[in-house]
Amino acid sequence: MVIKGRIRGGGRQLASYLLTQGENEDVQLLYVDGQQRFDEQDFRDLLGDFSLTEKLTRSKKGIYHATINPPQEFSRQMSKEDWLYSAQTLAAELGFSEQRMALILHQKHGRQHLHVAIERTNLDTGRVMPISHNYRKHLKAGQKLSQHFGLQEVPERNPRRVPMKEALTRLWNDTPDVKTFIRQAKQQGYMVSKGYDRKPFLVVDNTGRSFNLVRHLDGIKTNAVRDRFKGTVLMEEREAVAFVRSQLTITENKQPQNQKDDRQAFLDTIKQARNQQRTFKPRMH
Repeated sequence: MVIKGRIRGGGRQLASYLLTQGENEDVQLLYVDGQQRFDEQDFRDLLGDFSLTEKLTRSKKGIYHATINPPQEFSRQMSKEDWLYSAQTLAAELGFSEQRMALILHQKHGRQHLHVAIERTNLDTGRVMPISHNYRKHLKAGQKLSQHFGLQEVPERNPRRVPMKEALTRLWNDTPDVKTFIRQAKQQGYMVSKGYDRKPFLVVDNTGRSFNLVRHLDGIKTNAVRDRFKGTVLMEEREAVAFVRSQLTITENKQPQNQKDDRQAFLDTIKQARNQQRTFKPRMH
């Protein structure tokens, strides 16, 4: 399980963003603060309340927004209870077990992932709840979920990060212009794409995962990357990811039958482990 998250404000804007289908093939509301019946307006109202209560603390970031990303094959098998259990496990690690929460499920490029929005304001104390070392807490929650569902545990860090950083930094220093850099990076399995916000440039590796390009260029600042890429039209992240994953699908289809059988046996093992361990009934408040 891969988990990412950060604090933010703008509850109504976040609700609109999460409810908009956009690039997603499917958007499904799963949970709105324990309500038995709810619709999109309830979701919008709850996240709007999160922003209202943050004013009690004079904070501009009264929401914790996280995503939970299981392996693609396993995500398609997860039930509503599995997703609720995952969100509750994350909330507990973050120290937000008693906080109001909303969940919405997205499917993008065939992969299902969960968005979790949690209120940071403690309504009993009228204070915003602090959050620190959230990366470690994401990792710990991911490891607990991987163990619970019988999945391969989340590694301490991306094992490809060091060789990726070395390769991209070397290319950056050795190539005379941005077109050459992009072309040679692609030859080595890295596709450069357009980013967003504080990550204006992304790089997609040969597994279809995207990363912040600047963080994988040793000693290079964002402004230097902006200068070199000035005037360059880059493909969107979704286009780069879709292309890489389409190539992976082609490769998988060319695998010998015995390798396909091994993959199916692995998936069957996951199913069996999940069925044996699925005894938890989530207590959602």
